[in-house]
Amino acid sequence: MVKFLVISDDLTGANGVAGMMTGHCNTVVISYKSIELIPSDADCVVVNTESRLIEASAAESRVKLVADYAEAKGFIIGKRIDSALRGNIEAELRPLLKRTIVVTDTIPEYGRFTEGGYTILGDSRVSIIEKLGGIKARVMSINEFRVSAGNLNGAVIVDSRTVGDIIEIAQVIHNNGFTSVDPGPLNAQVSRLYVKGKLRKPSINEVKRICFIVGSTHENTIRQIEKARRSGIKVINIKDSNSLQSYDEVIVSFDLMKDRDYLNEDFVRQVAQFDALVVSGGETANSLINTSKANYLESIGEVMPLVGVSLIKGGLLDGKVIITKGGIIGGEDAYLRIRDYLRTLT
Repeated sequence: MVKFLVISDDLTGANGVAGMMTGHCNTVVISYKSIELIPSDADCVVVNTESRLIEASAAESRVKLVADYAEAKGFIIGKRIDSALRGNIEAELRPLLKRTIVVTDTIPEYGRFTEGGYTILGDSRVSIIEKLGGIKARVMSINEFRVSAGNLNGAVIVDSRTVGDIIEIAQVIHNNGFTSVDPGPLNAQVSRLYVKGKLRKPSINEVKRICFIVGSTHENTIRQIEKARRSGIKVINIKDSNSLQSYDEVIVSFDLMKDRDYLNEDFVRQVAQFDALVVSGGETANSLINTSKANYLESIGEVMPLVGVSLIKGGLLDGKVIITKGGIIGGEDAYLRIRDYLRTLT
């Protein structure tokens, strides 16, 4: 059976694209450090290289390590990039240039699209070509991409706006053995064409108590916290989280860069009393999962695009539901939508 592996530079993105693939393949999220623990029945795998904030040369080495492993095991490879093009984009794509790589940065549900080599959201335009640095890329429409596919090599940036566009690009990628590069929707569609697994049904306990662990300080996150506070969810600082047993719903808010030492094993044991954990911020999610000594995450779906839902496998939080979300993702009611989703999860 063909299997599909996506390389991601952070955990929220990894869990997000995994959620998109769960509808058609059994998907797990795992750290590059634990890659040998990939379960044999996983049809789709997302490997978190934890490389968003490290030096470019180290990030490139981690991606190469994962790509070499994937090729040796017979996986088809895709690459996830941050939708806002943060991180070591050029360095992390270099190990994948053995095949033609196809880049598009479109998430239709959030209004983000790709045009003329730019990723566009509202009034914001960021050059994908500039982010590729020394990797030369051709920019083309979907029609040009389809017609010239047989003669392409290197990197290609393809215009896209809609789900239909992404499906069409995915078909060309599949037909020609190219490598997909995007925030998630394209990789999910490509994996659908390769993987035809029999879906298992995970066992999920009823969610009665929810802890939001928010290490992001993005302005969008602040709006989401305030909306949740106004709606009755208690908000406390991580320095005051020594006793959480009286809360059924609580947001533990902090600045990870300043308060990282508080996200320790004692804190993990405190939050282990909750049925579900909602984690905002990629580095916060990395720290929590690493501190808990989890083996991997078993994906079970998504609340909204790039807000993935999984079960933690192994470690101090074994069996807990975890939802991860980037700070820039979602409207101000995002935490309330997540809470409502969890209340219906069985």
